[in-house]
Amino acid sequence: MADLTSLRRWVPSIFIEDICPNPRARPEDWIATHPNGAKWLFSDDVCEQQPVRVDIGDIVRFNWVVDHGTFEITLHPNGSWSCDDALPEGANGFMEPSDTDTYAETMDEFASNYVAVGRNTEDEPCYVKVLTWSDDLYFRLHKADGSKLVFSQVAMANLETQKTPTPQVVNGHSAGLSFIGLRAANIARQKIWCPDPNQQPDLAFRGIELAGETGEALNVIKKLERENRGWVGSRSTKQDLADELADVVICADLVSLSAGIDLDQAVRTKFNATSAKVGIPVTLGPSQEA
Repeated sequence: MADLTSLRRWVPSIFIEDICPNPRARPEDWIATHPNGAKWLFSDDVCEQQPVRVDIGDIVRFNWVVDHGTFEITLHPNGSWSCDDALPEGANGFMEPSDTDTYAETMDEFASNYVAVGRNTEDEPCYVKVLTWSDDLYFRLHKADGSKLVFSQVAMANLETQKTPTPQVVNGHSAGLSFIGLRAANIARQKIWCPDPNQQPDLAFRGIELAGETGEALNVIKKLERENRGWVGSRSTKQDLADELADVVICADLVSLSAGIDLDQAVRTKFNATSAKVGIPVTLGPSQEA
């Protein structure tokens, strides 16, 4: 395989979804510094990925991608394909330009999907964008030359000895470990994310945001079911579902925040009411952080 090092562009693994932000030349190019000094992995693309805070010593997963350009492929009605040019060895991403819904991990899968939706009844030329993606690679954030922030790759075997991100503690609550902690963290993050008090997200925006994240979770479930049933098409993993469900929970709290609802108490009240209604002696007790 040819040396592709100079052609590699990088994306934080957490930002890779159905719509991926434009890759950047170096992992460090994703770092943005807030006026308060905090460091974030930030995407300013239209994909609207939420920023991720990082600190010195944190381990962050990245993937590199090489764009090999566009190839003219002839697609045959039986699901096979041919190409006058040799495709790059090791390529594992194939899609019609600007159409991520057609993404496939092999050219055979791409051609089969094309035929499965009845798009050609005879030999048909098609332009295909060809990519090579790496597996997840791990990098540690540190300072070089006293002040410059850089990412250095960490070998898998050394990960257990490296510092990993610790939970953010906001107003005395461990963020993400309870509804109370999540609410405190959401409030703190929104002050940074949306600093203009005259331009705050309203209930309608939060509702649309929740619907969008729920839709993304359902899209992952669709892909998991597609794989379970042996149908052709793009794939997702349980980790993808975990990520999307986490976004649903976060957005549900933001909706309740906009509506003035105590989600911690609301969940306890509703859970206990349902248990009482169906006669099941399982209830949620008072919050340990109340």
